[in-house]
Amino acid sequence: MKKFCTKCGVILMVIALVFTFIMRYSFMAAFKEPVDVLDEGLETKEELKRGLSIESEIYLLLECFGSKETSHKNRAGQTTSTSTDYYYILPVFVGEEDTYYVALEVDGKSDNLYTYEKIANETMNWLYGLGDTAGSYSVDFTGYLDKLDKEGYEYMKDWFKETQFFESDADIEKYVLPYVAKPYRVDIVKKMVFVFVGMFVLGLVLLIAGLAIDGKYGSRRKALKQSDKTININGNELRVCMLDDIDILVWKGKSDKAAKRLTKYYGANPQQAEQIIAGWNQMVGI
Repeated sequence: MKKFCTKCGVILMVIALVFTFIMRYSFMAAFKEPVDVLDEGLETKEELKRGLSIESEIYLLLECFGSKETSHKNRAGQTTSTSTDYYYILPVFVGEEDTYYVALEVDGKSDNLYTYEKIANETMNWLYGLGDTAGSYSVDFTGYLDKLDKEGYEYMKDWFKETQFFESDADIEKYVLPYVAKPYRVDIVKKMVFVFVGMFVLGLVLLIAGLAIDGKYGSRRKALKQSDKTININGNELRVCMLDDIDILVWKGKSDKAAKRLTKYYGANPQQAEQIIAGWNQMVGI
């Protein structure tokens, strides 16, 4: 019982901690007040960091600069499905004058993918003087800001270099940031937080219970070792202080196993073993 409680407790706590660490920025964002990055919702660049909660009507986007395909495998290592994420460039308004740029992740299976593409096309046409307006299309976005991986960041900077969007590389380094806005559902993320907190608490309770059980038997084992009583098995006097393997089985309620062990390792016949185990606690005085 002690081993089971301790093992399960540790496993639950580790799972909860690992997944909480992996998803920590989405968890943090879920409990923050969201900002509108296209409506001067940010006052300083320093607010642009991982875990920023975003709630915006996306009506401006630059082109898609890359995509990432992910393979999903079963336990045998076989690919069962694939998914693709597309990455657009999202302008972020800071203060009254500055505009910074981060990536926007869009699931290839999203119903909004086509609308995002239309937003990007209209925005680019407007920037190059090929269209009169921008903002005819929009998508309501709820998500959070996370770190963009190094490869994705280099692809995004290459797009700015190739299009000569900025006058210098220094401007690219200043205004193009290594972040990505990822979509999520706040209600689902909050539920996940409570699930992992519950797992951790349950694991902690089981661990404490396991340690408590171990502590209780520790006291019993100490008393056993100090006992000077003996039992007679087929003419052989055995000191009970040496039979802690039998005692722990009795303490765990595994009387059948204790009796079988007396028969197998200490020479008692089955009937004698059952009688000894039946009166074990009274006989050894514990």
